[in-house]
Amino acid sequence: MELRLKYSNYDSYEFETLGQKGLNSAIEIFNSYPWIEETNKLKKVKEQISYPTIKLIKDNKEYVEINGFEKDGLILYNITLRYKSVIWRSLIALRFNTNEIIDFIRDFYNKKTKHVIGQLKTKRFIEGSFFIDLFSYNSGDKDKIVVIDKDQSRYYEYKFKLSKAISKFWFSSIFLLMPIGFFIYSYTINKPMDLGTFLFISLMLGAFGIPGLILTINHTNHSKNQKLYFQKNNNKFVVIDNGDKNIYDKDSVELLEKYTVNASSRAPWSFFEFWEIKFKNGETLNISDMVIGEMDFMKHTGILILKKDKKKVFLPMIKTTTANTLQ
Repeated sequence: MELRLKYSNYDSYEFETLGQKGLNSAIEIFNSYPWIEETNKLKKVKEQISYPTIKLIKDNKEYVEINGFEKDGLILYNITLRYKSVIWRSLIALRFNTNEIIDFIRDFYNKKTKHVIGQLKTKRFIEGSFFIDLFSYNSGDKDKIVVIDKDQSRYYEYKFKLSKAISKFWFSSIFLLMPIGFFIYSYTINKPMDLGTFLFISLMLGAFGIPGLILTINHTNHSKNQKLYFQKNNNKFVVIDNGDKNIYDKDSVELLEKYTVNASSRAPWSFFEFWEIKFKNGETLNISDMVIGEMDFMKHTGILILKKDKKKVFLPMIKTTTANTLQ
């Protein structure tokens, strides 16, 4: 069966493939994998962690992922099994030691899936619900095959994108352009619209379009010269704003507040959001989602989301940041 590896500096779906391997090779690779070194890299890291993993994939696409973690000075393992039962189902078994994992690998190579499931259920386990499995495990192979040195530093850059600003503003722009469309149409049917009617319609529809215009200008002005840099397995991150480089530490963060619109989700300006990072010394840093989206932000802040608060306001305007360099 195929054997894939994941190291701590890989992203969630990144794996290195070693090709087809027999049982003895798989056990040898498991024993030689640097479990201690890789789990040590994850200590006190505040981000979405990629646990050291060995993945075994059968020809019928059933697979197991063996994830290593450190607990009280020992390396223990969790197992995730994907198997076919009408649809693809999942089973997670917890806290195996090294000898138990080697025995399990032998069973996975030599025994039927029903036997393997029975063995996993002798441990503490979590069985996926039908609907979660339906959407999570039935959409094909999500793995991204890469060749990356496990000791290589991984950097991620985020910056303002004009396309993102346009996509957030387009719905509001419809309301701003509609009066002009009505005005032009009135001439095509030989019933020219008078100025008073045009201004009235512009005022009525502008109430739906102007908030989006204000937020587009505000977020763009704040973000257009801002860049954000994260490094995998590193709690420091860098913000460059108008050429000024500041280095921050996730350990200094006290609270994350996400500002969103309190109007209905159907409001034309409801796409605008930003993050306010509050530090323990009272300083703040504001970052628009025109710079970094929520999924990427969550990925790089990790356990800090436990301290996340959500603020709903009519217009999520970004204020001038008060944060300075935090070494």
